[in-house]
Amino acid sequence: MNKEKLVNLLREDLKNEYGHMLFYLNASICIQGPFREELGEFLRKEASDEMNHVEEFGKLIVDLDGIPNFDKLDYPKTNLTDVRSIVQYAYDMETEVVARYVQRMEDAMELGDVDGRYV
Repeated sequence: MNKEKLVNLLREDLKNEYGHMLFYLNASICIQGPFREELGEFLRKEASDEMNHVEEFGKLIVDLDGIPNFDKLDYPKTNLTDVRSIVQYAYDMETEVVARYVQRMEDAMELGDVDGRYV
């Protein structure tokens, strides 16, 4: 592991977080059914949280002397409107994020000059 490889991996994480932000925003607009207002509000909050993650990943990349970018951005393009499908998709998406986060901490610790907890 070297700093350049870690920065590239973090750029992928940044793109994922950006995609998650767009998913939650889209889901908050498209959700249908009972309690759609309440659930839409929850999903908008999640979109806001993801926006904060985008900012954090971008700053981390800059701190490692990299440049954040969104080249070839691929985000979840779904036509989900029902609560169950949206929640399942979000659960699967966030489960993947946890695995990537744990791996990125290990990557940073392997690099040696970056505290993995910081990542």
